[in-house]
Amino acid sequence: WPPRFTKLQLELSARRGLEGPAPSTLAFVDARRFGKLLLRRAPAEEPPVSLLAADPLVAMPSPEAFAQAFRKAAAPVKSLLLDQGRVVCGIGNWIADEVLHKARVHPAAPANTLSDNQAAGIHSAVLSVVRAAVAVDADAARFPKGWLFHVRWGVGTASGSSVTLPSGEELNFEEVGGRTTAFVPSLQCMGERPVEKDLATPKRRARSSLAGSGEKESPKAAKRRKPKSDVEDDAAGETKQKGEPKNTSGRVRAGAAGAALRKRPASRAVGAAGPGQKRPAA
Repeated sequence: WPPRFTKLQLELSARRGLEGPAPSTLAFVDARRFGKLLLRRAPAEEPPVSLLAADPLVAMPSPEAFAQAFRKAAAPVKSLLLDQGRVVCGIGNWIADEVLHKARVHPAAPANTLSDNQAAGIHSAVLSVVRAAVAVDADAARFPKGWLFHVRWGVGTASGSSVTLPSGEELNFEEVGGRTTAFVPSLQCMGERPVEKDLATPKRRARSSLAGSGEKESPKAAKRRKPKSDVEDDAAGETKQKGEPKNTSGRVRAGAAGAALRKRPASRAVGAAGPGQKRPAA
């Protein structure tokens, strides 16, 4: 004592005149230096603790609430378990893999495709794995022999690789939600609930919602969605039949002037001098 990589050590003593636990020492160990230590007067009521989801040991949500949270999320189920503010907190990378292996659910399965039975299996597995780990003070040597924890570390466990379990099953490693994930493809299944895809575009959904509410859309919005008709008005006010060659010169057709030009004699059309005019020199 103190343990290796200890960054802070607190000496806790019993309060005078009060019965309580014996004096003890608390060490903050941070080998990877990712941790932070914050001082708060009311930690449970202030961020970041107040932003955490329920603790599975003391306030585990009901199976129904668990399933409802899954139905609202399209993210991979493992990503949802790792999000400390969504369903429960305290689930880390290797615990999530143990939970999903025990529940026989593929870690990349979209959460909203899980059936109620699959959600209930994950709910039960979270309680089982967390309680088992806490019961042995997170001593890995005392974890159940069938856990993936004992074979997921070391050579050959990088993303895209695989190792063979003592049972003969293949343990694959892939990246899910940005984390290296261990799973057994022959045991862990994707979601059993089909999800209907909404083929409507966001603009169509917005128009449908607007029509249902009885509100009027703006003139600009109506103009943007106005379909092209067979007859289009040009800038000069005359009509142009659909399929007519596009005016690529940028000039505006003047209907009457154009008709007069076509009826004019050829000599005048090419610049012949009219009455009282001089013909330009060649």
